[in-house]
Amino acid sequence: MLGGVKKSRSTKLFIAVFVLPTFLIYCVFGIYPVINSFITSFYKWSGYSNVMTFVGTKNYERLFSDGVFFKSIGHDLMLLFWKEIFIIAIALFLAFCLTKIRLGRRLTGFYRFIFFFPNVLSIVIIGILWSFIYHPSIGLLNGLLKSVGLESLTRTWLGDQSTALAALIPIACWAGIGLFMIVFIAGINNISEEIYESAALDGAGTFRQFWSITLPGLWEQLKFSIVMILFTTLSANVNLILVTTNGGPDNATQVMGSYVYQQAFTNFKVGYANAAAMVMLVICVLLCTLTNKLLSKSPAD
Repeated sequence: MLGGVKKSRSTKLFIAVFVLPTFLIYCVFGIYPVINSFITSFYKWSGYSNVMTFVGTKNYERLFSDGVFFKSIGHDLMLLFWKEIFIIAIALFLAFCLTKIRLGRRLTGFYRFIFFFPNVLSIVIIGILWSFIYHPSIGLLNGLLKSVGLESLTRTWLGDQSTALAALIPIACWAGIGLFMIVFIAGINNISEEIYESAALDGAGTFRQFWSITLPGLWEQLKFSIVMILFTTLSANVNLILVTTNGGPDNATQVMGSYVYQQAFTNFKVGYANAAAMVMLVICVLLCTLTNKLLSKSPAD
């Protein structure tokens, strides 16, 4: 009995020794910045001086009366909506095709690499690449439209308020499809081939097999993908915006992350920027929690 207690204590000590360094790093670079941002959100501070003036909730009051911030929330939600639809739909389609269509091992591997390749690129490279595609004078898109006689449809895609936000949707989707395609391929490979064979013998076609077998079998992967797209969209949209449009023209592509960045590092209003960051954090947590709640039960249950 005594030996069992000592063994249990030594096991817990062993676990603590390995967990503690990671936990400390997480506290220093994860928890502390959030707490510090929350505290400084109640101050007027430029970020470059030692002078910090306590202003209470004035930063939040100003934020909730700022039309640009609410506009940025709408842009984030719009990008999120279309990314969820396009990334999941296209990734599912590609995953199903690459697992159920007999292309040969080499050709299948080649297509997987091609579709996954954008995930290897940095967002800076992706942004520059698509900026050239959308370029009004030498861009591929306008050039293609002119070559087929549709010159009237050419636009300054990233410089026009009516098209700038919509033009960012293909960029954001192209950069994320490959990862979730791989996730869905792994999920499909875990579904027994015998189920598909039985369904085929019963007369189920390809679409029926996809709807009745593949989709229910990928429920856990779908939940993971929906939440991951939600989280990465709200937290990482800023990277794409800063590389392509910087929130313009006239805040037409401003998102919460870029708004926080501009307030902190362009306008030098760090206290106000931290107030916006806290609201952004709350929105992200609420949406992730709500999504997990809604997806907690499988449709098959």
